[in-house]
Amino acid sequence: MLSNDEDEVVASSDDGLYAKIWDIRDEELDDNGKNSDHFSDPGESFLLSSDDAMLPTDRVLNNIMSSNAHIGTKRRRSTDREKLWEEWHKSLKSSMEINNMTMELKSFTDKRPDVQASQRKNSPHYDRQKQIAYSIKRNIPTSLLTELAADVSDSTVDWYFLREDPDFSVVPSRYSTFLGKRLSIPLDDLYKKFGADLRANIEYTNCPYGKLIPVETMCGLIESNNSDSVQAFKHFIKFILDRKISGNLKTKWVINMWNRFTCDKLSVYFEVTPRNFYLMHYRLTRLIPIESEIVSKLFPNDNDVITEFENLLDSQEWTSLLYFIILVLGTSALPFGPSPRMTYIKDCILDLNSQNSSKIQLSIIKAYLTVCSKITQR
Repeated sequence: MLSNDEDEVVASSDDGLYAKIWDIRDEELDDNGKNSDHFSDPGESFLLSSDDAMLPTDRVLNNIMSSNAHIGTKRRRSTDREKLWEEWHKSLKSSMEINNMTMELKSFTDKRPDVQASQRKNSPHYDRQKQIAYSIKRNIPTSLLTELAADVSDSTVDWYFLREDPDFSVVPSRYSTFLGKRLSIPLDDLYKKFGADLRANIEYTNCPYGKLIPVETMCGLIESNNSDSVQAFKHFIKFILDRKISGNLKTKWVINMWNRFTCDKLSVYFEVTPRNFYLMHYRLTRLIPIESEIVSKLFPNDNDVITEFENLLDSQEWTSLLYFIILVLGTSALPFGPSPRMTYIKDCILDLNSQNSSKIQLSIIKAYLTVCSKITQR
């Protein structure tokens, strides 16, 4: 007994053969006189079947038919019917085999994810996915989670101040913007509506996959609701250092807002940002040209730069070392051009680069130092 699915497979593939068989059967009935009202000539009855176009050899038989045509045609019809029946049964068998293979494949597919899941649960990659999902604390697509877990160099780990989805009700309407109306809201509440994490300390974390209000809109709202306070400045620093925000900010706006604050900005900045977060320091200097001030605050003594350089070498913190070098290059701590300090740092990097050729950070540092050591200052 065939299932409904099997009936559909057979019907779709064998209707043509099945029709031919019954056409031949009807024609044999005509020869026995049961349908003689339709055709007077038995040979003509066969040649004018409904499947005449499917059996082109019938037209050839019509040309060579002799006095024993009736006998020859009847014999051929019998042979054709046997062939058609044989083909139809072969097709039926093939269809059933295909259906069985399909069912087996479906069964295998249903079981395979369970096998893969059990294998993943016992792998370091699966453990890393769990850690990342916990650090983000939101539902994210599995494809993104897999991509983040595959990033063993942690290039997707960064400073994210805006971690939650925003409250879009804070976005002014076009009508109020046209009339010049501005939203009046306490600054802490404003940042919170942007999706900010208002905890005292912010740490590196994986991409939170949060939505954003347009950066230009947020900048306008901050500017119109800002206050000259230490707390407001801390929120401002955290905002501009966010990875999703910093690349979309206009330097003119950042400098204008920076100059509005009257507190000891660098001292407060280092309260917010750890002193060894060189990526953050470098990111700030891309927005505000204060490299020399930051380097002088970090390394007040002449030998402090060399000491920190050696500490980073010993700890093998290659990414921190890269941004440290980029930060200090061109300042009084490590000026452009040949110097004993530049030669020492360059030689150390060349030695490390030969031993750790797979570290892309060392190759970038080497290129920077090679170029910067040849710059002559006038």
